[in-house]
Amino acid sequence: MADVSVVIPCFQDAGGLVVCLDGLLAQKDAGSLQIIVVDNGQTPSIQLPETYRERVTLLHEPRPGSYVARNAGIAAATASVVAFTDADCLPQVDWVARALAFFRENPSVDLVAGRVTLFTQTGAPPRTCAELYENHFAFRQEDNVKAGYAVTANLFVRRQVFDRVGAFDPVTYSGGDAEFTRRAVAGGSRLAYCGDSVVKHAMRSDLDELISKVHRIVGGAYRLRHVDAVFQEPFRLKAILKSLVAPLYYVFKFVPHLLRGQMSLANYLKLIYAIHALRLHSVYVRIAYRLKLKSDFVR
Repeated sequence: MADVSVVIPCFQDAGGLVVCLDGLLAQKDAGSLQIIVVDNGQTPSIQLPETYRERVTLLHEPRPGSYVARNAGIAAATASVVAFTDADCLPQVDWVARALAFFRENPSVDLVAGRVTLFTQTGAPPRTCAELYENHFAFRQEDNVKAGYAVTANLFVRRQVFDRVGAFDPVTYSGGDAEFTRRAVAGGSRLAYCGDSVVKHAMRSDLDELISKVHRIVGGAYRLRHVDAVFQEPFRLKAILKSLVAPLYYVFKFVPHLLRGQMSLANYLKLIYAIHALRLHSVYVRIAYRLKLKSDFVR
């Protein structure tokens, strides 16, 4: 039996998957790893290189959605700890070891959420609207844990949590990790943050990618609104009106960065543009759902 089962859903990202697997196969002091990749394409499309096949289990889950794919991975997992990351993430060499050490030092903890650090695909400092936005707003895992949830880009879960509260809700394309971890905490499980267990994630460089992400996030919340009341909140009129005003707040929030020389004027303007474009697009999509002009998100 493995010490840790690592589940990675993958949809049309074979290149990212290879980098992720290289990071997993380079883990140090991680004990025995069971690595499970779940191909989430409608038809099988992932061909693992020969060097990976003995150490990686490849499954196929044709039903669309990363949470359905993760559930397939959970069903195949044999370890007492199940870890999650994504195909576009690069686990650091001590990612697993640090999380296991945290579990040993904190035996009452049931879920460990690790840190997600960001880097640009070019290796240069953030410069596009999307990169600047992600650099300031994406993957704030420590803040997530303080709010009672975590994301599956970097998450370790004791097997008994699934036995108690079940697996991920399969109906959504986004937000299922927040729903699951909130459900686990509500069921008595303890969630904690471990900043030493790190995966790296490339920033999106194109604003259209983030606009697509807005559609997925809002669509996920809409699907989950009857499962957990917290997902109803974005569709309330008060929340929509607040979102219309929120971008103005950031105009002033980042002025000190500009004055202290921590941000160029060009990058400041790019960031403010991205904030306005994405936040207002979110408002548009939420209004469309609220007025029944849009009824579902399709991947």
